[in-house]
Amino acid sequence: MQNLRRGESSSGEPFDDNRRVSMKRCIPGLNCLLLCVAAIVACCATPVAAQPSPSKEDQAMDVLRVGTPSDRDNPIVDDWITKELDKLREMIKQPVLVHEGVTGFSDRFKKQYNHADNSPKFKAKLAERAGEVFAKLFAGGAGDPIVLRSAATVLQDMKDVNTEPALLAGVQSNNQAVRYLCAGSIIQLHDAIASDAKQATAALDAIGKAGAVEVNGVAMRRLYQAAGMENQVATAVPVMVEMMDARLAKMRANPRDLDRAEIAAVEYFAKADSGGKLDAPLRTEVVQRLAPLLRIHTTRFAESDLSDDERAAVMATIANVEDLLKRITKPTKAPDVSGVMQKGEGNDAALNMEIELLQWIGSKDTPGVLNSAPWNVPTGAP
Repeated sequence: MQNLRRGESSSGEPFDDNRRVSMKRCIPGLNCLLLCVAAIVACCATPVAAQPSPSKEDQAMDVLRVGTPSDRDNPIVDDWITKELDKLREMIKQPVLVHEGVTGFSDRFKKQYNHADNSPKFKAKLAERAGEVFAKLFAGGAGDPIVLRSAATVLQDMKDVNTEPALLAGVQSNNQAVRYLCAGSIIQLHDAIASDAKQATAALDAIGKAGAVEVNGVAMRRLYQAAGMENQVATAVPVMVEMMDARLAKMRANPRDLDRAEIAAVEYFAKADSGGKLDAPLRTEVVQRLAPLLRIHTTRFAESDLSDDERAAVMATIANVEDLLKRITKPTKAPDVSGVMQKGEGNDAALNMEIELLQWIGSKDTPGVLNSAPWNVPTGAP
């Protein structure tokens, strides 16, 4: 430092005047550079978004979640759910905000239901109130499809048996997507619902009513699956048989555009039979529905106006139905509609399939396997 004060370098040599001037000129440029770097850093820094203050509804739920909610707290939870529905309705008024509105609605319910501080009683209460509020929403018969579908998706995410009132209203909704989603939620909750006889009876009653009027094959298949509770065979099979009766009536009236829905019912019947859970009366009930189902699909297979999708659905149904008929009735020499079908298509295949079919259902000249007791299927399986 003393050298510097005397105008000498650290080596003891005197500073050159030109070097001294050069350094003086560099200092302002260096300052400028530092200011530029600071400005760039300031511009590039990501600002921290201010978090919105929790709403009074959210604050009330935060208090409630750590306690033991009772029925007197229902208005608090109902108010939160209602406000969330209102937010969604407002956002979807603007097409560009539909996706954000739907995902936000779903995410807020997930966060609320899965919050780390939730007491078990709070989770049950939230599911229970969602079940009641959404049940009214679905039963109203109207409403924006986006709101209805979003509510049904929330129930599917919850997977909570306390939401059952909404699920039972949902399977009977006017909205096809809601019916499908709520039937799927019931399937997820089979064990919980089937363990309570009262809940199982209520669920099967609602599913049966829905299935009697369902017009969509995909939704119908899901309804059959929803009815097929493993530990409720004695009550589930009669409901599914009634659902199939309604479907057969539609097929008789218009045997076109056949689908795969009944395969779900046939698979359930087969599993129940192999497990020894189908008693003799139920087996007869099942056979008496399988026979006309086989006839309708075999007749349809012979027609020329099938799409590829319908042809595949018809073939799969024939194969599943006939396989179960063979397993239940155990004839000495079983007809083989499906086997003939698999050998080839065209007029010869259709004719040979018809011959095999008549060996099952009989004709005015020759009785079939299924016309005699205990099956007692009317001749021709009308």
